[in-house]
Amino acid sequence: VQDVNFLVYLPSDDVRLAPDGLDVQERLDAMIMLDQQLRTLLCMRLGAFWSQVLFDDSVMVMLDSYLRFAPRFFDARPEGAAEMGDDEDLLARRVSRRMFQVWYRLSQAKENLHEF
Repeated sequence: VQDVNFLVYLPSDDVRLAPDGLDVQERLDAMIMLDQQLRTLLCMRLGAFWSQVLFDDSVMVMLDSYLRFAPRFFDARPEGAAEMGDDEDLLARRVSRRMFQVWYRLSQAKENLHEF
C-alpha cells in the first residue's frame, strides 16, 4: 500500500465559488493534487489498486466526499459565483472523469489490461 493520503473534497474546493477568505489558486492547487492522486490510483496494477482501496481508508473518504460535495450540472449556480476559465473547467471535468473511472473500476469483477 502506497502512502498517498488522498485529499478530502470539500464544498470550498468548487472552483466556481468565491467565498471570502479562500484563495482561488489554493482551490486550484487542491484540485490539481486530487487529479494527480486519482491518476496514481488508476495507474496501479489490479492487486495494488485493490490493496490501496481495501487498506487505505483515505481512498473511500475521498470518493465519498466527492460524491457528497461535487457540483452537479443541475445545481443552481450560487449568486456571485465566478465563471470558470477554460483551464479550471478542464480540470474539474478531468477530476470528475477520473472519479467515475475509479468507481467503474471498483464495480468490475475482472479487468482488461487496456481498460485502465
